[in-house]
Amino acid sequence: MDGRTYTLIHKEITGELSESEAQELRSIQDVVDTREVREDLSLIWNLSKEYYPQQDWKADDAKAQFLSRINEEKSTLKSAEKSTRSNSGKYILMGLGLLLAVAVVVYLTTNDSPELEMRANDEIMYAALEDDTKVWLGQNSALSFDNSGDRRVAKLEGEAIFDVAPDPDVPFSVDLGGATFAEVLGTSFKASSTDNEGNATIQVREGQVRFYNIEQSEYNLILQAGEEGVINIQSDVVNRVSSATTASLSQGDFPAMTDVSLSEAFEILSNVYGVNISYDAQRFSTCAFGTGLNARVGLQDILDAIQEIHPQISITAAPRSTYVVTGTCS
Repeated sequence: MDGRTYTLIHKEITGELSESEAQELRSIQDVVDTREVREDLSLIWNLSKEYYPQQDWKADDAKAQFLSRINEEKSTLKSAEKSTRSNSGKYILMGLGLLLAVAVVVYLTTNDSPELEMRANDEIMYAALEDDTKVWLGQNSALSFDNSGDRRVAKLEGEAIFDVAPDPDVPFSVDLGGATFAEVLGTSFKASSTDNEGNATIQVREGQVRFYNIEQSEYNLILQAGEEGVINIQSDVVNRVSSATTASLSQGDFPAMTDVSLSEAFEILSNVYGVNISYDAQRFSTCAFGTGLNARVGLQDILDAIQEIHPQISITAAPRSTYVVTGTCS
């Protein structure tokens, strides 16, 4: 079960789940049994509410106090676990980790600074921003996000794939450096910040993106799905082309797709193409990927090949850059 599923279950428990997220969670639950995870997350969440309401997280030692309280209650948690289920300790720990991550975000966002910052080093990083925008941050890339006013602004250094949560009243912009921006209302695209040669690039996967420079009004493109735009102020270049390739994140040492299971292949594809693939990891862990294709061939081509090799598997697209895998493999 991936991190996105845990996030959706947590938001359902806390009453923060949107209508589109509820639809996404229902499609996942058609494939994966989430009851044990929901029970364990509820237990941790209720414990945190009892001892530390949200406003108390601003205290400097709030995290330390909460950890101390969790340690004190450990025996109680273990007793509750034994009386209701067996062999679910891993879900308790994962639920606790998720709750602490949420607590840290609450602490940061209720402090004086409105920005959330993240940095990826040697591995692609996935995160759901506070407005429910999904971000896959490329290797050696950094992102800061400000959602404090009437605009949502992400400042990018490097490359990332965005699936922007629609909000007509609060536009979403990506600052690519060099006074170059991309602005959307709700769409999916790959962005690359201004590089050493002065190139800033946008590749649109779904929807529409306005790509522009605030200092040079003639540098202004409206990009549609399947189009790629490049703006370079240094070389006086503004260019639009049809993109024949699927938006993906580059990696120096790309993960090998040979001798991997379907579960491992789904994880690689999720990172490279910036999508959520919902599947039962245990069910597909013993099935060979078996297509012989490199992940750079294209996401849809690979998913089609998997279904041809394993005809009992069905992979369907769901809202917000999500694919749901059902069936079995032989």
